[in-house]
Amino acid sequence: YHSPATDQTFGVPVDEQARTAQNKVPPFVAKCLSLIEKELHALPDEAKQRMWIAPLQLPIVHQLRCSVNNGQPITLKQLRQFDVRTVVGALRLYLMELPECLCTYDLYEPIKALYRKGGDNVDARFVALRSMLTTIPTTNFYTFKSVVGHLYK
Repeated sequence: YHSPATDQTFGVPVDEQARTAQNKVPPFVAKCLSLIEKELHALPDEAKQRMWIAPLQLPIVHQLRCSVNNGQPITLKQLRQFDVRTVVGALRLYLMELPECLCTYDLYEPIKALYRKGGDNVDARFVALRSMLTTIPTTNFYTFKSVVGHLYK
């Protein structure tokens, strides 16, 4: 992260990007998820899931990254120049390059401890996890909710 959100997309905190765009979710995330949902709606669930775990084709993903990492507004037309696997890969790269993960470093140990304890009481674990997620910054929460909501579909 070397520049403000007005100059680049990757490596910029999600709250800064959302504030600059006056939105709850950074534009790159919203546009990628929109395109992915339009392109994948006809595929079987298993094929949709494989998109998210497939190896990245880094040279092509980096081409997409370079095309949108210039401070200009991101458009669906720009993203459509690449196939959907590349867009998924770029979104994965974007999330990996965030200065802080969406669930914040403060929650890492508590979430890890929650799952380390195990136990059969899934409902109690869910309630605890939901309570923890209410402590993350608003933009992180809405971005996390958008990504997880997409994966859930």
